[in-house]
Amino acid sequence: MAEAGIAVAANRGERARDRRKRRKLQQQQQGEQQGGEQQQQQSMVNNNQNNIVTAAWANKKLFQRAYSAAWLDLLRMPLPDDVYRKVLLHAPDVLLLQLTNPLLLTDFLTWAIRKGVCGGDM
Repeated sequence: MAEAGIAVAANRGERARDRRKRRKLQQQQQGEQQGGEQQQQQSMVNNNQNNIVTAAWANKKLFQRAYSAAWLDLLRMPLPDDVYRKVLLHAPDVLLLQLTNPLLLTDFLTWAIRKGVCGGDM
């Protein structure tokens, strides 16, 4: 039964720590029988799996921070007025929902009002 993946104690009084030690010894003995090459290949695969670096985009919070920083950097750049109008039109639907801190957008909005980018045609 132990070969089928079911953990069975060698005796009823065996503790979990003793069971782990016994399994480790059994695996080492099996590894010696199968040869050192297969064991080295398996350890290389395990090391490669442990060294995998996850992308920042895999984490939702990191993605949201990067997205916010990119938008705020874009809005700080000198752009034509028509681009600013398009941003202002889409800000409630796209921008405000995705920014980590939407209050950071207030500087841009006050600048747009002072400059007159959002004229009467909005």
